[in-house]
Amino acid sequence: MVTTYSGSIIRTTHLSGIFTDLGIMLGNRLRGGTLDGRRLLLFLLLIGGFICGGVIGTLLFRGLHFVALMVPAALAATLAVVYWGHSRTRR
Repeated sequence: MVTTYSGSIIRTTHLSGIFTDLGIMLGNRLRGGTLDGRRLLLFLLLIGGFICGGVIGTLLFRGLHFVALMVPAALAATLAVVYWGHSRTRR
């Protein structure tokens, strides 16, 4: 599966697709091609977010055990409510 973000096609099936695309971009740059800075930044942000999420999740699990799952659940619920409120005010 893929999605687009600001004109970039992003593989959403697994993080390995992002690493593959990043490697292709960097290899193309080494060959003298152009480098899409926005796409590179997006890939690095996604990879960084994945790593940070894993580290934070590990630390939370050490302290809270399975209750740590409430943190991302609460964050997702909060973002959903904020988005819902924002979308209602834009109409």
